[in-house]
Amino acid sequence: MKNISSLTLVSIIGLTLIFLGSCSKKSEQVDLTKDVVGTYQGKLSNSVTTVQDSSTAVISYHNDYTVEVHCFGGDLDTTFLLELYPEGNEMMVCATGDAYYKEYGHQKSSHNHMMSNGGMMTWKNHMSDDHNATDTHYGNFDTQTHFFDYTIKMDDSTGVYTKQFKGFK
Repeated sequence: MKNISSLTLVSIIGLTLIFLGSCSKKSEQVDLTKDVVGTYQGKLSNSVTTVQDSSTAVISYHNDYTVEVHCFGGDLDTTFLLELYPEGNEMMVCATGDAYYKEYGHQKSSHNHMMSNGGMMTWKNHMSDDHNATDTHYGNFDTQTHFFDYTIKMDDSTGVYTKQFKGFK
């Protein structure tokens, strides 16, 4: 009888520890920035003048799925945030916050990179949840070649035009 009670007690304690361990596990957030953070050297081209200036893009960690981009060269010196979405060997990018609303005219879904199953939002999920078929995206990181390509929309007294950064880390 004493052995059965001890065995029952040990079983209850073991099951309790397993249960508590599984309840306290947090969903694992993956750092999407680790393969793209760094300094990229390249060229900045202007869609109107076709001038190409040597330029730099410094990519810094903002959070596990957002980077800060400081792009400078020629007559450009700007800083903005981009959210990252995995897509094979690429890390696709999208505007965030007010820049997203200004570009697309609507807010993002409430997922904010976490899916209901606890996994990260993929590019395909982002496109279906947050965008219309006609929405345009302006760049990406190639995580194998360490290449960054991003087009910045400019709007000044001469009108709307673009500057495109292309460079390697």
